[in-house]
Amino acid sequence: MEVHIGEKIAQVFQESGIKITELAKRMNTSQRNLYSIFKRKTITVDMLKEVSKALNYDFFELYSTSKSEVAEPEIKSSKATPTPIKMIIELDGEQSTLEKIIMHLRKLNSAIA
Repeated sequence: MEVHIGEKIAQVFQESGIKITELAKRMNTSQRNLYSIFKRKTITVDMLKEVSKALNYDFFELYSTSKSEVAEPEIKSSKATPTPIKMIIELDGEQSTLEKIIMHLRKLNSAIA
């Protein structure tokens, strides 16, 4: 898929709501140069980095291969990958409370195993 980068930059610029004077200031360039960029079919990598930063938009994503175009290998596993669980337990200093928590954790562990 061919990208007309200038048109895409112009579109993102218009959607951003930023004024042309502000974008020119962010990029340390003239408004005239910005309008020239909007007309370009191609652009240098350095310029694209600068525009991406000024508009807070990843234009490089337009050139990456989409997931639908690349067949990802299927990973077949008989067992699901465990997801770590983090818990914060506040104890009141009572032995019975600690024992109850340990009992609940053991039940939880056996239920997910």
